[in-house]
Amino acid sequence: MTRSQNGSSAKNVLSEEFYQTIFMQAGDGIFLIDEQGRILEANPRGCEILGYPRDELCGQPVLKFQPADEIDHIQKELGRLAAEKLVTAESVFVRKDGSRVPVEITGKLLSNNHIIGMLRDISERKKAERVTQELLSTDPLTGLYNRRYFFGIVNALISEATRYRHPITFMLLDLDHLKKVNDTHGHIKGDLALQHLANGIHYVTRASDIAARFGGDEFVIFLPQTDTAQAVYLAERLREHLSSTPIPHIGDNLFITLSIGMTSVSAPYESVSIDSLMEQADMALYQAKQSGRNRVCVWTMSGGESFREDLFTIEQ
Repeated sequence: MTRSQNGSSAKNVLSEEFYQTIFMQAGDGIFLIDEQGRILEANPRGCEILGYPRDELCGQPVLKFQPADEIDHIQKELGRLAAEKLVTAESVFVRKDGSRVPVEITGKLLSNNHIIGMLRDISERKKAERVTQELLSTDPLTGLYNRRYFFGIVNALISEATRYRHPITFMLLDLDHLKKVNDTHGHIKGDLALQHLANGIHYVTRASDIAARFGGDEFVIFLPQTDTAQAVYLAERLREHLSSTPIPHIGDNLFITLSIGMTSVSAPYESVSIDSLMEQADMALYQAKQSGRNRVCVWTMSGGESFREDLFTIEQ
């Protein structure tokens, strides 16, 4: 056997070992894609990630397995290959059963303009990211947003409302006599009362409304594109729901009541801020408590239209 034959034989052994070890047993999906974007070869892990047998993948355009809302994104990323040769991006593929799988794609442009694509399932990473985001943005007891997240998102919504002159409403909510519940029934039942309020808030608010627990028994709700009349209707629904529904899982027919102070701006102007809204709602909340609790009070400028007996007006 000549040296060249030895070299060829060694290369074939190496190629077969490479194929069996790297391609066939890799923990990530590996695809060979031609110049027209068709899949020429797929390894077992790639077939497993997408949920298709090999013969149903090979010969198909790779974009066939992506949702319509991802195609522009992945085409843009693949377009970078001509200049960068190696590109990594996150995307989504649709499995054979119709479910979506988030993936990290690494594409390598070969000398013949074919592409080797490596596909990594990042479902667990995305799940961990969602959990982390929830921990950073939500109150662990009630599941509502926390104070930090609330300020961040509401400041942006106030700016938007100012720009487009949409009405907005800000509410401060306070459970009546929570301390008495804690002292009489214990803090565990006090926590159940707070969760009962949070569930009531989920029940009456819309997807666009932003509700948060500020701490203790203090809660806030920001209602975009909502005027005073609409907000009062929502607040009364919440107040009546709470006062007529006992706290679940507590063993007694224990009811809690709620005091609410709110302020609305029909045509936001530049001086509107979350601080000014909080101050106005806080004064209305104080009035609700002073007036006997279990009620809704609305802050309004002097001369505002009074459509409720418990409207709280401030002289300016």
